[in-house]
Amino acid sequence: MYTNIKKCTRENIRKFDLVRKILFNYRFSLKMITSYENVEYCRVLKNMIVVIDYNVGNVKSVCKAFDHIGCESILSRDLSDIDKATGLVLPGVGAFGYAMSMLGDVAEPIKDVVEKGKPILGICVGYQLLFNGSCEKGDNEGLGLISGDVIDIPTGRVVPHMGWNSVYLPQDMNLFEGLGESKHFYFAHSYYSKIKDEQAKVAYTDYGFKLPAAVQKGNIFGTQFHPEKSGPSGLAVLKNFYRFCEKGYRI
Repeated sequence: MYTNIKKCTRENIRKFDLVRKILFNYRFSLKMITSYENVEYCRVLKNMIVVIDYNVGNVKSVCKAFDHIGCESILSRDLSDIDKATGLVLPGVGAFGYAMSMLGDVAEPIKDVVEKGKPILGICVGYQLLFNGSCEKGDNEGLGLISGDVIDIPTGRVVPHMGWNSVYLPQDMNLFEGLGESKHFYFAHSYYSKIKDEQAKVAYTDYGFKLPAAVQKGNIFGTQFHPEKSGPSGLAVLKNFYRFCEKGYRI
């Protein structure tokens, strides 16, 4: 929930600082404009998802999906927001190498906070970036949060893989809580993840072979499909991620 404090002046700065300290004591995160001359508003973040803003594809549509289901989110690449967020979402549409280059100097901070236990959800290319690397248009290094590589879809299948496919949902994956044994989700991709990580839980779809559709490794989540484009089932996936972030996760 947002608390707006408009037209903060020098006279109430002391009161504002007291409120800030109280909020931090209750383990809220405060994002504030620090100029005492022209403070238009101060925003208090309780449970906030940060959608990483790196100019790759579907970032705004993901924010709109969270807004639609009543979950607070902001679009940002600010290191302070990443540090204070209760969860991160890494969307993406396009080529792996380009996406990784656009992530730039926030790649390492993202890895750091995720390795310390902050939840992350990668979507489509953002999902692929969670792995060690990709062969798309050359050798490309990924975030390395999950052991595995992104490779070509086998010959004999239509590429790109676009459209709705049924995904078989393991009951022990948090993203699919309450969704039953299978649901249809929307895919749009030309490469797929060959997952080698023994700690990872994987949901599959049938594309003439067992194609990994989603992954979970502790606090690390990824979907090859687009939940924000997958109707009620996709929105339920986003809601489940939000709830996971609310509860908190510790390694």
